[in-house]
Amino acid sequence: AAQPPGHMEVKFGSARAHAPNEEYARHTTEMRAGRAVAAGALIAGPISKRSEWLHTWNGRFGILTTEQLAWFTECELDSPGRRVNINSNMQVGLRDRTLRIDCNDGSPPLLLRAPSSAELEAWARAIQGL
Repeated sequence: AAQPPGHMEVKFGSARAHAPNEEYARHTTEMRAGRAVAAGALIAGPISKRSEWLHTWNGRFGILTTEQLAWFTECELDSPGRRVNINSNMQVGLRDRTLRIDCNDGSPPLLLRAPSSAELEAWARAIQGL
């Protein structure tokens, strides 16, 4: 089916994300991150999470609040998403461009990446500061 002019499809959970206008897609992601921060998030934006089973990196949209870290398969703030509660037992470390979060609750560690080293370090600092 023909798409209307300016149609854009961006799927964070897909390696085949397609956007006729990459600048518009980046701007939309930044706007969504800005809205999340305005609503109380400490940091928000695109991240990649390593799958526990397949060990592949999957694009996600992450939101960190003082209470939890949430990630979404689509860049929709009202989608169900997955999340972990922030607690004082968590251990956070950076190694090989990967942020490792051990919840110390028996669950496997979360392995995250960000588009740049600076963004990854910002995520690490924000989580460690809680």
